[in-house]
Amino acid sequence: MKTVIFYTNSNGLMNKINELNILIEQYNIKIICVTETHLNPEVKDSEVLLENFKIYRVDRKNGQKGGGSCIFIHKSIDAELCSNFNAPESVGLDLKINNHFLKIVCLYRSQNLENVEQYKLLSQVENLNINQSEDLLLFGDFNFNSVNWDSLTVDCNENTRDHNLILQRQYLDAFSSKGLTPVLQNGTVTRRRMVGDNLQESHLDQVLCSNEDIVLSAETVSPVGKSDHLGILVEIKLNNNIQYIQTQKENWSKFPTAKIQSLGADINWQYSSNILSSNEMWVELASKIGQISSHVPKMNLKSTKNGDIITKVPWDCTALKRKRKEKDQAWKIFDSSPAAQTFNVALQKQEEFENLQSKKVTEYEKKIVGAMKTKPKVFYSYLQKKRKIKESVSALKDEFGKLSSSPEQAAGLLASFFASTFTNEPMGPLEEKCYVAPENEIGDLIISHDVVKKLLLKLDQSKSMGPDGIHPKLLATLSTNNQFVEAITLLFQKCYSSKEMPLVWKTANVTALHKKGSKTDPCNYRPISLTCILCKVYETIIRSHIFEHVSHLISKKQHGFMPARSCLSNLLESIDIINDMLSTGEYVDIFYLDFQKAFDTVPHFRLIEKLKSYGLSGTILDVIADFLSNRTFQVLVGNAHSNHHCVTSGIPQGSVLGPLLFVLYINDLPDHILNSVSLFADDLKMYGPSSKNDTLQADLDELAAWQDTWLLRFNTTDGKCKVMHVGSHNPRNKYYLDSVELPKIDSEKDLGVLVSENWKWDQHISSIVKKATSMSAWVLRTVISRSPEVMLQIYKTFIRPHLEYCVQLWSPLPTHGNWGMIMAIENVQRQFTRAIHGIGLLPYKIRLQKLGLTTLLERRARGDLIETFRILSGIADYGSSLLQTSRSGRNLISRPGDQGNFKFPFFSRRVVHYWNKIPLFVRNSENTNQFKNRLDKFRELNLGQNGHYWELSLEIFNRINDDNRHNYVNFVQNNPVFAHLNHISTHLN
Repeated sequence: MKTVIFYTNSNGLMNKINELNILIEQYNIKIICVTETHLNPEVKDSEVLLENFKIYRVDRKNGQKGGGSCIFIHKSIDAELCSNFNAPESVGLDLKINNHFLKIVCLYRSQNLENVEQYKLLSQVENLNINQSEDLLLFGDFNFNSVNWDSLTVDCNENTRDHNLILQRQYLDAFSSKGLTPVLQNGTVTRRRMVGDNLQESHLDQVLCSNEDIVLSAETVSPVGKSDHLGILVEIKLNNNIQYIQTQKENWSKFPTAKIQSLGADINWQYSSNILSSNEMWVELASKIGQISSHVPKMNLKSTKNGDIITKVPWDCTALKRKRKEKDQAWKIFDSSPAAQTFNVALQKQEEFENLQSKKVTEYEKKIVGAMKTKPKVFYSYLQKKRKIKESVSALKDEFGKLSSSPEQAAGLLASFFASTFTNEPMGPLEEKCYVAPENEIGDLIISHDVVKKLLLKLDQSKSMGPDGIHPKLLATLSTNNQFVEAITLLFQKCYSSKEMPLVWKTANVTALHKKGSKTDPCNYRPISLTCILCKVYETIIRSHIFEHVSHLISKKQHGFMPARSCLSNLLESIDIINDMLSTGEYVDIFYLDFQKAFDTVPHFRLIEKLKSYGLSGTILDVIADFLSNRTFQVLVGNAHSNHHCVTSGIPQGSVLGPLLFVLYINDLPDHILNSVSLFADDLKMYGPSSKNDTLQADLDELAAWQDTWLLRFNTTDGKCKVMHVGSHNPRNKYYLDSVELPKIDSEKDLGVLVSENWKWDQHISSIVKKATSMSAWVLRTVISRSPEVMLQIYKTFIRPHLEYCVQLWSPLPTHGNWGMIMAIENVQRQFTRAIHGIGLLPYKIRLQKLGLTTLLERRARGDLIETFRILSGIADYGSSLLQTSRSGRNLISRPGDQGNFKFPFFSRRVVHYWNKIPLFVRNSENTNQFKNRLDKFRELNLGQNGHYWELSLEIFNRINDDNRHNYVNFVQNNPVFAHLNHISTHLN
């Protein structure tokens, strides 16, 4: 057995990834070393990641272009960075291959390095530690023009004073001292390029090894892409011995609906007895469902011991592999018969391969965009894979600092940590003030056949299975069978009447998601729970019944998990109240308070007492008590799992009922506060005039008392609770929560919007423009297709949302002083549409027309009108104080104080003029979609009229200087390098 290593100087890695994926399969490569990657910190690892590989990279520093090295290691190989190797633009790894230790170094020695860097690189080579039990392989582009690799000498006078020649000699001395010998013979061509009409060949790349016995063979192959360096394939005598785990997974996408229905019709769904327990009924039902699941087609999967699934690139095909082999063969023919004819043939084969590769990737991208309506997850996962690396949990440290040696150990460490976060609740009666008599008791619940059927039919079939192994597609498809629905209904009714759920519904499979910090620390992982689908359907019925009873009791200050409320409603209402304070000359203090592991620490006994105060009693209360009790979880790491751990506190993660229970648990909290407060789930925001600092501190003391009673603690230790002082002359008072002084901040991400103490939105706008611009650059680097269909879908899905999140809050008025921000936002769309084939050189206005887009300024005004309709029509459950109507109720009027200094950009002022221009038949729409359609139709029919919101686009077009467009177009067409660097498509339809 052998392990294949590939090396190349890529002369820019970004556009070589697809070809490297083909090479990996063609030659069964497990390690790839690349020099001259030309990467920088803006390029994410995920953008250059190869299928089934990890990447270790060192980029050129100081923002300079070019240079850099990286090593790709197959996920089945254990690897870590060399602790004693820190060379410029080079990377070293310690590998373990089948109990054999191997050190791999990928080195790039640029001739442009300053002397200090040159000798730093040399010293790192000299100081390489090679243990007796390990071997060293050194790959690199050394740029040694005068070295004879057979004799390991430099072709020069012994007394030369040429600094470069002396340096080459010192490197050879270092290699000799380490016992390194060259693998490629002297004169082997590793670089080939045309200089004018002359072919220039040189030997700049080399492979050196400390143990010749492990090298089976080494050969050069054709370049990757248009690099002028050849690739080098090295086979080493180390059996990788990859311990793949062969598994079979049910391929539900290949299981026809008609087949499921046919199999379901042949099953008798009646239970064997009328006196079965809920768990016994479940066992019978699951057994019958399993009879159908056994017919699902299987697909074979290969994964590593850590659970990384081995996959292929989706556009891989035989034709691509054949073209790559033809390219290799053409270069070999040239090597044996160097002539102009064979050289041109090799170049032609190289171009044929690149063209076919680009065509296949483009076709795939068009295919997944075309299937967006039926298979949206394919499109999203394709881009997300390029955006973020989904890494499996690897080795974790225990409390003594020892690393886990298996996935089972890692799962156990995570499970122990997650279990340690639960609250130990003292039992016994609470203080008398905690017991509140309910206004009225909840009614009894009736679970009907029709309700169950409706919920089953609506199941999202793309969701994953829970611990019971039952797929939502199976449940949704079988719900057309009334006997099956009746069996589910009877099970739900039994669960309710007996106040007892099947045991499997109380288990959760937990996967760990890394947050930030060291990946070896279990504390830096967040648990993600997967529960049973049928349990969620049952919970939905319970939740609906409870919510109907308590909806009017839930505080209007709570915007999380509530229908018709959102992050936007939270922000609009709170900012409006703060604006009112500021407009009267007050300064404002805003407190951002965060609970510590809120959902995991809700104590169950206290939760039940809270529910009683809202009128939950009898069977429904016992059902919830059963839902919370005797729950367990296990952590999955790859194909391994931990032991089951008991859940002693908290709201079940991943459940349907859990969020409502949490909202009810903290529902009384605003009642203890005198100043204004706003909640979004567990995010609490309190604000008031700084002149009333005594009442603000008293409120903080009340919150501290509340946490002591209800055991839901604020996170004061990590600086997560803080205060922002708004107003230039704010006295900046000190405040304390639970005896801890709250840190002062000058800005805060409030539900995703950057709020600053100067009460302006320029920082937020600058932030989102930067993020959207970065996202645009990422798309243009990673997506091959430039077709309007693909680019428009990507723009709407991944780029424009960054510029429109909660836009009704911060959208700047089109007035003097704001146009810089407005045009900065607009330029994101302008520049992205330039990259689209067929329209890149057209004026901005024409580009938008061809794409069916409007300016972003006009679109923001349209968004204001839509939100206004939702508020005035009552569809949105908030905002009654934001807008003021005339006596007739037809028009909006400016509210008192809206002209104040702090009011100028706010939603309530921006929307008045354009709302009053909309005809009544549009305003009187029955729902939001109808309003949108009527508004767009009104725009289409009256586009030439002035005074309406669409005139804002004319303002944008007038500010874009097109006087020199003809010269600009000619310049771009005649300068393809400029067009490429600025992502301007010169392709014409």
